[in-house]
Amino acid sequence: MHSCFVSLLLIAVVGCTDGHEVTPVPDYPQTSNDLRIELTNIYYDRIEGSVTPASDLGTYICTYFFAEDFMSELESWHGDIAGFVDSVISHLRLHGIFNSSVHEGPISLSHVYYLEPETDYVLVCFGFNQLDELTTELHIVPFRTKAAGGNPDEMDASFEVYDITYSSAYVTVTPTVGVRYYTSSVAVEELESGAVELGSEQLAVVHIADAEIEDAAMAKGCTRTEYLATEGAHLGKYTKFYYHLTPDTDFVIYTIAVDPTTGALATEGVSISEPFRTLYKEVSDAQVRFKFGEFYDGTALAELDPERFGHCRGYAVVTYTIERNASAATWYTGYFYGDLIESGCTDEDIHYNLIDWGWESKQEFVSQNAESGMALVMFNTPFSFLTLSQDVNGVYGLGTMEVVTITGDELSPPENILKVVNY
Repeated sequence: MHSCFVSLLLIAVVGCTDGHEVTPVPDYPQTSNDLRIELTNIYYDRIEGSVTPASDLGTYICTYFFAEDFMSELESWHGDIAGFVDSVISHLRLHGIFNSSVHEGPISLSHVYYLEPETDYVLVCFGFNQLDELTTELHIVPFRTKAAGGNPDEMDASFEVYDITYSSAYVTVTPTVGVRYYTSSVAVEELESGAVELGSEQLAVVHIADAEIEDAAMAKGCTRTEYLATEGAHLGKYTKFYYHLTPDTDFVIYTIAVDPTTGALATEGVSISEPFRTLYKEVSDAQVRFKFGEFYDGTALAELDPERFGHCRGYAVVTYTIERNASAATWYTGYFYGDLIESGCTDEDIHYNLIDWGWESKQEFVSQNAESGMALVMFNTPFSFLTLSQDVNGVYGLGTMEVVTITGDELSPPENILKVVNY
């Protein structure tokens, strides 16, 4: 990356930091007004505010880091701001958060959450172009989050439910106090039945959550408190993707305050969202499938043509083409470790693996509209090859699964691959 912008800009924050000390940053003079950054509220888990770019500024990055790590990395570049920004962009791409960090036009800072209480952070913003060249100064806003805390029995929460499909929905929970809580979904019919039996929806939620936590801990082979301490309990604003919902069904999301050290639930700290309904599941006849070609020893291929196949060394290589019917307008294919048929993979799991996780996070083993390909897998290990397709109206067909295990007995001579094109 090359740039004529080599100075660092410490932004004066519009808003209050409540007297908390923050990690100091170098006091560079303000020389640009290309990005206006305002922090209006700082909480224990998130911030509120906005970024307003100049009218002629194109794309810019807005992200955040732990202050100590950021300043240490910055100092290691010895004033080479362009090189440092290049490393920031590489970091964002490596961790799959580059796209969500790139913006155009004014934005709210509501996306900055999952922060730790009583911790120093820096908000980092800068403009860049298609060549990853800086187009603004490097803007740094230091801030410190507040302490968490509150009465678990007084915890309430707001819910934002969006991107609802026939089997999935995204839900963002924002609690009112800084205590740990458990959250999940439940069908309205089940909640109402529990309320009749136990006397109230609140008591029904306590019963349902208690059973879910016990089942989750058992499935993971750990204690209730271990499950809550590692992944079951959340602190602060939190977004969860639900992908095993029943089509054409009313659901609610609930939260309940929990003590992760004892596993106890706060029977008064219960919140329940407004109901939402999943979509009717319409199924298209669009379908694609893998047609497997020859299998190869990747090490033999690497010795045959190191430049073309050097990355295959140590792997089994599966070549394939994709067959599709006339209804398949867009399709996704990918391969995954393990026998997903044996583990009970559903059509919803296929959608999640290929699209919600695989394609959306740019996993290299998932492709869109591929006509052929070459998969690198481990010998003597089952790998599942999945497909899912859409018709011209965007309606999905049924997914397919095939499991391949390469033992070494079915390998073709490495020279055969030279007859194949487009791999």
